[in-house]
Amino acid sequence: MVTNFPFIIQADFLLASSREAILFDSPWNKGILECIPSAFMNAFVALVKSRTDAPAMTIPSMFHYLPVSPSMIPLLEPVRSGIKDKVLVEDIVPCESHTPQKMFCKPCEVAWLKPAFWDILVKARESGVDLKNLSTHGTYILSSHFDKSAYNSVLTFLDVKSVSHE
Repeated sequence: MVTNFPFIIQADFLLASSREAILFDSPWNKGILECIPSAFMNAFVALVKSRTDAPAMTIPSMFHYLPVSPSMIPLLEPVRSGIKDKVLVEDIVPCESHTPQKMFCKPCEVAWLKPAFWDILVKARESGVDLKNLSTHGTYILSSHFDKSAYNSVLTFLDVKSVSHE
């Protein structure tokens, strides 16, 4: 079945006799569907955080596995919303740490900078300004590698806001 999710759900679902549809009212299938958000989060966290040697620029591409678009099957919307609920409370969003160590925060703790402001920060860093305390005001700065329109739907799904002008 086409779900419109960017990942495959592989499970032993009970099917209709024609084998063309999943029996969504089956207690067995409901149990499988309830497990998908947890299984997805375990895999997603492992994917994003386990590769400590991976360049920071590769991490945002992993976020394309999030189900940002609604499913073509309305009965699968609880799976999508369950994944979103789990992602929103996980320290999973890469942030600028201005140190060699990677830093991850909850989506509600992160905000993105306008791309033009990055030019100012790069010049400041080149001039010797210490940027380690950039995120000490309660909001962490989203990794600059997300500054592409391809990630707009991901940032919307994660409810990541822009840094306030203040």
